[in-house]
Amino acid sequence: MNLTCPLCGGSNFDTLGSVPFFLEEVLREHTVLGCQTCGHTMVDLRMVDDELIRQLYARPLDEEIWGPGGNRPYVEMIEFARDALAEVMQRPTPLIADFGYGQGYVLGALRDDFGVPPQALVGYDFVPLPVAGITTEHRNLGQLDEHAQVERHFDLAFCCHVLEHIPDPRRLLRGLYRHAGPGSYLYLETPDHALINKEILTGSNQICPQHLHYFTADRLAALAASCGWTVVRQEVSQFEFVPRAQVLLSRDGRRDAREATRTFLGYRDGLRGALTQSLLAASESAQVAAWGAGTDLLLAVAANAELAQRIDSGRIVPYDRERAGAMLGDAVIQPSDLLVQFAGTIVVTPRPVITRFSMVKAARRLGVDARVLDPYSLDDD
Repeated sequence: MNLTCPLCGGSNFDTLGSVPFFLEEVLREHTVLGCQTCGHTMVDLRMVDDELIRQLYARPLDEEIWGPGGNRPYVEMIEFARDALAEVMQRPTPLIADFGYGQGYVLGALRDDFGVPPQALVGYDFVPLPVAGITTEHRNLGQLDEHAQVERHFDLAFCCHVLEHIPDPRRLLRGLYRHAGPGSYLYLETPDHALINKEILTGSNQICPQHLHYFTADRLAALAASCGWTVVRQEVSQFEFVPRAQVLLSRDGRRDAREATRTFLGYRDGLRGALTQSLLAASESAQVAAWGAGTDLLLAVAANAELAQRIDSGRIVPYDRERAGAMLGDAVIQPSDLLVQFAGTIVVTPRPVITRFSMVKAARRLGVDARVLDPYSLDDD
């Protein structure tokens, strides 16, 4: 198994130390590594298999210690996403989910402190414990990914102190994106290990065998953004002895190249069609020169049998400075300098405007510019 960083994909790591622990009365240890490229810190996952995960979570080895603050940290999580909560609660049938809900404290705070109707709430976890009046379901969060079947998409979700326990947090974030509906939000929280100090280490177990990844707010936000999420807000805070990386994400708002690329590919095909039609129309009743026997002409010929036939028959004569002497179908490509001897229309075939600009200059030098037809000229603006 090759080990790669879930954030940057890097494969070079520094060994930072080890986390020893007893498991079923056997001394074990995690080797803690730091990515040399992006700095993400995690245990050596090559030593973590399904059986070790099962044993680690068979009982609470090192429970998170919030201190005597009651449900305050869970209320603060919801407060962090208050604007998103207010927005989604205006929708006809909102769904607010908690992935890895544990004892149900976030779900309970949503119901009791923020007035969210129980029917709008759902909790997902490895072992779904009952939460009064709220639907709970089994989900193996370690296996959740973008291929998961989704019956209903959430409008707002919480995933608090879960990612640090998952071998592949990138996979889980992709799965959460799959579960997210249009205009949805996701609140993430993990311990922020940039805030670790002696006081925190003395008062809590933030470095423990159940933590497989050691995030900071910056690294957590970067990981989420690389999985399609848009970062709305990120902060760091501390409650009792727990350092907190808090990130609110939106499913919408990202800028990517998909639509622009799809549009360009369709536009490019249209330009190639314009080249084909210009060559066919100009050669309908006379011999025509196709100047530039490069990719654009080759692709046009491959896509249109009539165009290929006219080149084979000599109705369309290919010219190219660099490919002179080579064959295009049954036709020999002629040197561009011989265009001075050609009396008919000369169709420029390359699409890039810089190339066409250079060819127009060459046509003037050869004295044939009056007979040059640019099939793309109307689209340059």
